[in-house]
Amino acid sequence: MTDALASGLQGAHGVKWRNGATLRYHLYARPSARAANALDREVFDHALSMWMAGGSGLAMMAVDDPAQADIRVMFSRSRGRWSMLGAEALDITNSREPTMNFDSHLDYGSGLIAALHEIGHMFGFRHEHQTPDTPLRWHEAAVVDHFRAKSGWSEAYTRRNVVRRHDMKRKSRHPWDPKSIMHYGFATDLIAEPAGWKNRAIASPTELSVGDRAEYRAWYPPI
Repeated sequence: MTDALASGLQGAHGVKWRNGATLRYHLYARPSARAANALDREVFDHALSMWMAGGSGLAMMAVDDPAQADIRVMFSRSRGRWSMLGAEALDITNSREPTMNFDSHLDYGSGLIAALHEIGHMFGFRHEHQTPDTPLRWHEAAVVDHFRAKSGWSEAYTRRNVVRRHDMKRKSRHPWDPKSIMHYGFATDLIAEPAGWKNRAIASPTELSVGDRAEYRAWYPPI
């Protein structure tokens, strides 16, 4: 039993890892079609270090045996790009099944951005554009059409990942943060309200924001 499994969950979020835990992670080496290459490992570890810079109550440990891992990372084009939310990864007990997947290999461009976003989910953070305090209101039909054309998403999937608000309260004091790595970028004509954001584009974030770092430190302060 790993440290994270033994320590269980803590706090009201239900997805928060126990501060002080060591999370063991594995990037699959087999099968070869779904395995990480050397650059994947380098970029993934770099993204981890960016989240944890400045101190963390969590420790990360790479392990060779997926059966000993809390987090398992696969590279399968057919499975899309996603991550289990925080400690919900522990619900996937089959060591052959990933708790995170990338649909392409990583680099220091878009791959690093993708890794930062999915690692944010791995630590338990939901989408920033769906926070309870976001002022954004949507042209919902346009949003559904946009993501169907861009990503092939169903209406239900788009509503779950864009339109619907979640109920996670912040632990830090930072407000809604359109620069958060956990925020999607949005094209023009998708935002209906407020007036200051109506029909404006929001650029896709490319790095961790001040707010991201504040929220991480609030969840997992150094011990």
